[in-house]
Amino acid sequence: MGLLAFFAYSSSIASFLTAWLLSGPVAATVTVGPEPSVSTSDPSSSRRHIAVVLVKVHGADVVSLIAELRLRLPNRQIIAVPTKHQIPAGDQGFLEVRAIGTDHFELALILADGRGYFRALESTQALASRSIASVSTNLIAAIEDERILPDRKDVAMPDIEPVLEVRPSPPVSRSPPVSATPSTVVERARSPALELSPVLAPVAVLGFGPPSERAGFIALGATLGVNARWRRGWLWASEARFSGWTHERIGIVRMRFAIGGGYVVRKGAFSLVSALSLLVEPWIATEAGVVTATFDLRGQRRTMIPLLGAALRLVPSYEVSVHARRPLRFRIGAAIELAGSGVPTRAGGVVRIRDARGEAHLRAGGLELALGVELGIWIPAWEGRRRSP
Repeated sequence: MGLLAFFAYSSSIASFLTAWLLSGPVAATVTVGPEPSVSTSDPSSSRRHIAVVLVKVHGADVVSLIAELRLRLPNRQIIAVPTKHQIPAGDQGFLEVRAIGTDHFELALILADGRGYFRALESTQALASRSIASVSTNLIAAIEDERILPDRKDVAMPDIEPVLEVRPSPPVSRSPPVSATPSTVVERARSPALELSPVLAPVAVLGFGPPSERAGFIALGATLGVNARWRRGWLWASEARFSGWTHERIGIVRMRFAIGGGYVVRKGAFSLVSALSLLVEPWIATEAGVVTATFDLRGQRRTMIPLLGAALRLVPSYEVSVHARRPLRFRIGAAIELAGSGVPTRAGGVVRIRDARGEAHLRAGGLELALGVELGIWIPAWEGRRRSP
């Protein structure tokens, strides 16, 4: 019994010693071995960065596309090809854009290592540059992040021939460009202090009001005149109009002289001439080509007294510059004139020319509307004083 207890006690001590001895080496295997290495390098550092993008465009606006690409890829060199500049070194990408019809476009992006990526898109012409630039930017980002595979491999880069220089444009700005020489712009926009314009206008004259039996077309003629326009738009007008008409053996010849003033409004190539004039109009009656000495005024025989009156003239015109160095402006417009005149006598009124039977076939004076086409050219007559800057 004592021996059994002794062996049991001895085996317990042996187990404890064995466990203590074995525990040391096991712990040493955990703490003594070499520590695992931790990488501090950026995994994206091995990615290839497309630093230079060469752009060739067929059937689209290359200037607008270059500007949109530079706006979206500010840290890269965007170069339109062909170009006279030396292409910088670095990882290059060749972007070719080709228009198919009016709203379809094909894109090909070829890298220097032979990888090729091809895309197709639809867009209107107004938004084509933005759409192409957005698709190209997303494609370049996906390639650099290695999120897509190339559509083809071993694609040869096209040869770039240096035949055309394309200057880099600044980023797209919403503010208007500022001229480097503002004084030059002001000088070009400055109009002459005084302009003169010879005027030619063939017209047809219509009569209205009493005598009603002779209302309607009454004369055909032409107007010759000279207009003067000051820089602020004020107008001085003078003119002479020669008109007349015949009926069977009788006829009338009218010579009207007018002088007045008005205003000229200019908006780009459009101008509106408005003038109010006082007029005097001598006239003669003929019979079988021979001038007669009297005329009929309300049934009475009178001598040939000139008509007196006033006229309002409006001429909407189109103007175009016809000389590169001098600001000559040719204009063509529709002449519209409303005039009222009469014989300055106590019985005054409209002149009626009667035939031998006493029938009135021709008239002059009263309310008249003249319609025609006016031709003229503004010629600088005085530049005015130049102010020192």
